[in-house]
Amino acid sequence: MIDLEKIKKNIIKGNYKESIDRLNIILSLDNNNIDAMYLLAVSQEKLNDYKSAIEIYKKLIVKQKNYIFYDNLGKIYLKLNEFITARKYFSDSLRINPNNASTHNTLGIAFATENMENLAVKHFLNASELDQKFLDPIYNLLEIYEKTNKFNSLKNLVKQKIKLFPSDHIILFYQSYLFEKDSKLDKALNTLRKIDFSEINLEWEVKAKFRIADIYHKSKNYGKAFNYFNYANKTILKNINPDKFTNNIFLNEVNKYIKYSASSSSLNYDHKEKFPFNICFHVGFPRSGTTLIDAVLNSHSKIEVMEEVPIVDTICKNLNLENLDSITSKEQKQAKLFYQNSIQQQNIGTNLYNKIIIDKFPLNLIRIKFIHNLFPNTAFIMSVRHPLDCILSCFTQNFLLNSAMINFLDLERAAILYDKVMQIWRNSSKLININIHIIKYEDLISNFNHETERMLSFLGVDWEQNIKNYKKLLVKKERIRTPSYNQVIQPLYSSSINKWKNYEKELSLVRPIVQKWITYFNY
Repeated sequence: MIDLEKIKKNIIKGNYKESIDRLNIILSLDNNNIDAMYLLAVSQEKLNDYKSAIEIYKKLIVKQKNYIFYDNLGKIYLKLNEFITARKYFSDSLRINPNNASTHNTLGIAFATENMENLAVKHFLNASELDQKFLDPIYNLLEIYEKTNKFNSLKNLVKQKIKLFPSDHIILFYQSYLFEKDSKLDKALNTLRKIDFSEINLEWEVKAKFRIADIYHKSKNYGKAFNYFNYANKTILKNINPDKFTNNIFLNEVNKYIKYSASSSSLNYDHKEKFPFNICFHVGFPRSGTTLIDAVLNSHSKIEVMEEVPIVDTICKNLNLENLDSITSKEQKQAKLFYQNSIQQQNIGTNLYNKIIIDKFPLNLIRIKFIHNLFPNTAFIMSVRHPLDCILSCFTQNFLLNSAMINFLDLERAAILYDKVMQIWRNSSKLININIHIIKYEDLISNFNHETERMLSFLGVDWEQNIKNYKKLLVKKERIRTPSYNQVIQPLYSSSINKWKNYEKELSLVRPIVQKWITYFNY
């Protein structure tokens, strides 16, 4: 007789395949053995065989309404990014066991991932009240309060929890953040430097290095600031698959678009029927002021901004064309229908047919020719900032990594990417009948009303008084999608211009790579 207790010990040791074989023997003799079914589902999940694990858990909940089965189903669907289904199973679990702090926490994570911050906060608070020693929901609350600019809530929570957990690294991290916000830079720095964040994990070690770098920057100790930014980026590079950097997917894609943008092929205008939405694509190199511009535009009653939704990128991947010039009329029609359906699925406002929709996805800059091919009558807003400020800002930002953002872990690679992307821009801007408005970040900061009026005139709408309240409107948003949020809600100071001059020595090696673009954009 096979002993289930021995199988449990085997699972703990990580011997999942052997455990599955033994459990299948048990179930071949007794297919109603709930304990064996549960251990089988656990083992399958550990091997990332989510489909099989889901199948077993669904059989289990028919046999027994056990909150653990619902919980584990929710966690699997959370891993699969199927958030609505995950929420359903977590809610079912709470109906059976309403006082489970862990389930409240995971349900909060599901809501937070779907940008439903208020509901997430509710469940994180429930979790922390049910189990005051359970710190995960506290960490989640601290992160949400920081990202949504709720400093009073953040301050109160840190003040409350630091008394209970005076040595907790993550609570101390947020305490240092509050010191920094209160301009107590020495206190902020001392708090961070006495903690070894590598004891938690790599992510927190990197976050701490970036935070220390920011504090040194605010202290005008630019040499030390750069060293910490560089150290943080190199730490990330050492811990990722080197092929993701050396054979970078996005850089390869950019090289393809350089050739495409330079080709003299005529555009395909076969599919000409009118598109039902009035679209303007907002493009620019990352950290060129796109978040500020969209915050301003989104405050207008006749404009809705769609932020960072990769619809065009998805279209290009779905087409899978080696030569983008070869798109057929049928493919063009399908792509436009996909774009239309994608807009309708976004929660960006009502009565969209009577508004201008701003599709903000900065690196759609590389796809301008393709977009112009799909939508010959559409408009573009191009955000421009001093090339060295763009590169520096990308290098000093702790981005959520993808194939594009990986390039910003190295200063030279960031400059090379800027150069390549702007080659595409220069080629694309010469397209016949293309309608583009260029706005410089520096001009918007120094002459806000004039530059905003020019931009609104380009879009065909009038100035509205509400535009000056764009910061208040932005703070009300539940979820902040870009790293630029905190800067955008601050007053417009000229200190955000020409930051690169503080790092002129460090940037001297990459300046030659982008000098032609400094000249091209008249800096």
